[in-house]
Amino acid sequence: MPSTSFLQTAREWRARRRLVTYLRAHQHSRAVVEFRGCRFFAGLDNKIEASLLRGERGYDHANFTAATHFVRPGHVCFDIGANIGVYSVVMARLSGSAANVHAFEPVEHIRERLLGNAGLNGYSDLRVNAFALGAEAGSLEMFQVKRGHFRGGTSTFLRNENVATLGEGQFETRTVQIRTLDHYVAEAGLARVDFMKIDVEGFELPVLEGAARTVARFHPVVLMEYDEARHGRQGHGDKLRTFLNGHGYHAYEFTSFGDDLVLSPFDFSGQPRNRNLLCTARTR
Repeated sequence: MPSTSFLQTAREWRARRRLVTYLRAHQHSRAVVEFRGCRFFAGLDNKIEASLLRGERGYDHANFTAATHFVRPGHVCFDIGANIGVYSVVMARLSGSAANVHAFEPVEHIRERLLGNAGLNGYSDLRVNAFALGAEAGSLEMFQVKRGHFRGGTSTFLRNENVATLGEGQFETRTVQIRTLDHYVAEAGLARVDFMKIDVEGFELPVLEGAARTVARFHPVVLMEYDEARHGRQGHGDKLRTFLNGHGYHAYEFTSFGDDLVLSPFDFSGQPRNRNLLCTARTR
């Protein structure tokens, strides 16, 4: 006889399938779905939302397994390149308070969805910032994907392969304010930083360079996107390795088996699993 958990999973899968069928027939409709103990608006017009419709295994499973392992009640978390706020909201639940989470998303129409998801979960005190982070304060021109595009997470400061593939006509150029994370932490008077998720389409190194004092002081766990071709083309691979080693960090590629996390040392000589790295200080 099938187990209760198997039957529950089968029922949930059938319910998700019926929901997707309905949304396809009503193209402008959006659903409210459960994901990692939180609620999110989801439709078929956005890549991340479409992944949420597939359930727990549909969106960044290994990354969220890592977050669940490392984020604890009271931890202060940064979501850098927050997109529609899935990481921000889940980290707010894991840390026990939305006030512990600081999100950074400079694209206005994407930030609107982030705020909607925060509000849906009652997280009005989640700290949402409209500027970007980099190596130094100033401003930069950003290719921002146009409102309504399915791949809403492709906005970038770099003329990368996404711009080439989608075509510049799918983007509009906006001037974005840049601040450093070190300045932000000092201005906010933060006494701890425990976890940083960074997904900024190849701009990860400048973000970390502007966070050098914060990293040296607090040694947060860093979950970041790493694409060998994208970062290697900019010469960022060796610089990222040097930065992390210089601050006493190990870099790992990782995968998940159910709720278990498996880490393998990464030496920046190839492409990591899932295009993400988990970086932890040797002092932890």
